[in-house]
Amino acid sequence: MTRSSDGNDTQNLWNKLQEAREKGLSIVKVFSSIRGPFSFIYYEKESRKLYFGRDVVGRHSLLIGFSQRSITISSVGSRKVDGFTEVPAIGIFCFSLEKDGETPLTLHSWSHVSDIFNVHYLLPKGSTENMQVGEVIETYLQAPRRSNKTPTTSDLEMWRVQDQDQSLGSLLQKITLSDAKTRIRQTMVALMAKSTIQIIVGDLLSTLRVRCVTAKKQAVKVRVEKQPKFCKNCTKTPETNQNCLHARLAILFSGGLDSAVLASLAHEYLPPGEPIDLLNVAFEKKEKPPEGKQNSRWLKKDVSAELSFNVPDRATGLSTLFELKTMHPDRKWNFVEINVTQDELKRERERVITHLISPLNTVLDDSLGCALWFASRGAGHLEGGNEVYISPARIVFSGIGADEQLGGYMRHRTTLKHKGGWEALDKELQYELGRISQRNLGRDDRIVSDHGRQLRMPYLDEDVINYLGFIPPWNRCYPVDSMPPGVGDKLLLRLAAWELGFRDAANLPKRAMQFGSRIANSREKASDVSDRLHI
Repeated sequence: MTRSSDGNDTQNLWNKLQEAREKGLSIVKVFSSIRGPFSFIYYEKESRKLYFGRDVVGRHSLLIGFSQRSITISSVGSRKVDGFTEVPAIGIFCFSLEKDGETPLTLHSWSHVSDIFNVHYLLPKGSTENMQVGEVIETYLQAPRRSNKTPTTSDLEMWRVQDQDQSLGSLLQKITLSDAKTRIRQTMVALMAKSTIQIIVGDLLSTLRVRCVTAKKQAVKVRVEKQPKFCKNCTKTPETNQNCLHARLAILFSGGLDSAVLASLAHEYLPPGEPIDLLNVAFEKKEKPPEGKQNSRWLKKDVSAELSFNVPDRATGLSTLFELKTMHPDRKWNFVEINVTQDELKRERERVITHLISPLNTVLDDSLGCALWFASRGAGHLEGGNEVYISPARIVFSGIGADEQLGGYMRHRTTLKHKGGWEALDKELQYELGRISQRNLGRDDRIVSDHGRQLRMPYLDEDVINYLGFIPPWNRCYPVDSMPPGVGDKLLLRLAAWELGFRDAANLPKRAMQFGSRIANSREKASDVSDRLHI
């Protein structure tokens, strides 16, 4: 659907729906023409039909609950109300409210959806009995490339560094940290210097790495340029704040690879005088007493706030902040240190976070949901200061989607090595992307929206998904023994970061948000039901 000339997309959509109704055209095709994140509920009075659904990626939340006498659809639920489930992002649903006649529920599925997304497993038992299958809807999202091709020797040869006398993975275990950094940088330089990779990155910016950067730049560009004109504060009094110079954009910022690339690309499309807020969250951790001193005076000593929140993501965040300041010295980077005590965590989880996470309920949902809620609240202190700062940004960028598409998880390395090679990894990456809406996106949208902010995910832009979906897995990642974590995983994105100017962030190993912020307990199983979410 083309964007309205006056910028009023809601009015534009309404006009399209009115036109469809008057001309007897398909309602589902109107909604399928929308590009970007959305969820909707639309009641057509004349036909007594209720249409609802989520965008092709599932970036906005929509929940549904069935009972014998009613159907409830909402963007957010409650831990106190049972029966809600995420509406699957597999098409547009139509529920007939006629008492007699046709089958109540019809699914008009997206054209790219494969048979692994079986709606009968995604909706409550009994709700899909006699469900009809409607028209298949063409979308902007293309079906992923399904090639059973096994890479040739020449396909893989370009990712090997010939002058290394042994595997980089085994070598890094034997040398100092300083020497390890040097060897990793030498590997990156060697890869970028190879003629085969030069062709890939240099042929009119149209091949793998640079084209991926270009796609991501376009995704970031669209999401930056289409953001509101004012920050959250100035939008309340726009007539007196015509020249808003506050941060309109914030980035969930661990300092890792994904958020570093987003920060650098966002810099290119924002006005020079506008700051960017980098939201870095840390959870209080009580220091463990040294062994044998559990009953000593050690237990009574105060642990400073600085030490209490000295978590891994704070260290990498500050390190990457230094790189950003070096690369883009004219940009004002607001590094927001968001420190969360255990008391505040418990209080806010019980008050609101558990309801936003619902109907999800695992230990992983608890950890990620709480970390995201405090991070996107944006309340903390600017780097090195004590004054309270609350981000005025209305848009929050998340790096979600990079790991799923570019082979960023350790399980991808395991799949390649032990579970079927490149073909198995290709299927695994397709599966990861297919389940991300049900696993993460609805929850994340509910949580960020609770603060009156919009969550945007450039790595899940349709163009980026389409581009990466047609690249073979060995040109996205190379997680073999000779390319250890921090190099082979997400190799394409690491080379993109290197090209942008990052030298440390480009090779930071993957670290999950729940562990980097120190909210999670590594002894807990992520898939277990979390007792902390039940009130």
